[in-house]
Formats: sequence, structure tokens, C-alpha cells
Amino acid sequence: MPELAEHAFADLPADFRILVPKTLCKVYREKWAEYADHINVDEQNNSGNEWTVVTLDKPNTLAEKLGFEVNWDYRSMTSDKHNYINGVRGDYSNIRKLKVNGPISGSDFAFMRNLAGFCPWANCRNTMGRLEAIDLYDADIKASDDLAAPDMFKVITQQGDSYIHSDNELPSYAFLQAYNLKSLVLPKTCTKIYTRALQQCEALETLVLGDDLVDFDWSSLDDDVMLTRLYIMAKKKPES
Repeated sequence: MPELAEHAFADLPADFRILVPKTLCKVYREKWAEYADHINVDEQNNSGNEWTVVTLDKPNTLAEKLGFEVNWDYRSMTSDKHNYINGVRGDYSNIRKLKVNGPISGSDFAFMRNLAGFCPWANCRNTMGRLEAIDLYDADIKASDDLAAPDMFKVITQQGDSYIHSDNELPSYAFLQAYNLKSLVLPKTCTKIYTRALQQCEALETLVLGDDLVDFDWSSLDDDVMLTRLYIMAKKKPES
């Protein structure tokens, strides 16, 4: 734990709180005895087994709904400009399990990739992103011009693959390099999964495909070397 200067928080309001992990609360109160009455358990970060549940009213608002300030930047490519995440203000390392209800689209997928261990502004691993499980069963994919998989150095734009052209279709590269993702439940209303949609999800073990699926491109699973459980809940056998 950090060493504190004397009266380190003297200028804060009298009712300020210091939030710490439950397992360290007692130790903090002993070591920072001057502020023992202000030290509380951080309930939001209390357990990695808790689900973070969010309901969206409109697509491309996931980061905002979760309370994070995202800096979206632009990289010119031919005549177009495509947005990518160039910074996130806030600590999202405690989000291990995420359930999203309501409409989602390109920017929401881009943010989930960031939460699951991909750093879009450096095209590398994001050690702060520890998201392991995503449940989108009650989410609805909506068409949007927002790209699902942009990053600073390599904007994925082959034939516009990373755009969501139609509702209920999972675009190419939607979860590309979501390195820490272990379990994914796709929307029950998802009808089509495009090529490489889940490429290089190297930790992915369990995938659930929803009720309305009719078209599944098997190459969407390229390099998913840990995948051992695939549940197809479709009402009829999908084309693959």
C-alpha cells in the first residue's frame, strides 16, 4: 500500500470515503489509522463473480451507460474517417461479467473488446481489461455506421466488413482479439454471424448461439484454440 504523507487528505470534505477491496479493508484501517473511520469496502469491486447488468435505450451508448468517459478519435483511410477508442477515463478492471440488455451496435462492440483485453490505441493487449463473460441474450444488434473493430493502426474496413449493415447481424471482427473473453452468449435475435467475428478470442471456451440464427460462418472462430463448448439454440439447423 502507498505510504501517505501526514494529513494527506486534510483538504477533503469531512464525509469523504476511501474505497478499498474487502480483503484489504482491515489492513488499510491499521496502516492508515488516521483515516480508519473513512475506509470502506468497495462493494462494486467486492467480487469477481458479480454480474454487471446494464440496459440500454439506444445503441452505441454502452460506455456512457456504464459511467465511463471515452475519447473517440479518428484515423483517415482513403476518403473515409473511422472512429476508434483513444482513451478511457475510469477503472473498469473490476468488470469481469457483463450482461447487456437492449439495442447495441458498432461502438458497443468496440468498447466490449476494450473491456475484454484489447487496447485499440496501441493495437496490443490491455491488461486493465479483465472482462471474461458477456451475456447478450436479451440484446438486439442494430445497424450503424459505427465500426465494431477499429483501432489506431489497423482499421478493419475490408469491404466494410466491420460495419453493421443490417439489424440482427454480428459483423466481421466484432470481438476480434478480445483476449480475456472466456464465455459469450450471443443475442437470441441474432440471425447471421459473419466471417472472423470472433477471431483470436484465444481464451474463449464457451459460445452460445441464439434462437433465431440461420447463417453461421464457421471461419468466425479462427484461432479460437480453447473453444470446447458450443451450444446452438437455433429453432432450426442454421446454414454453415
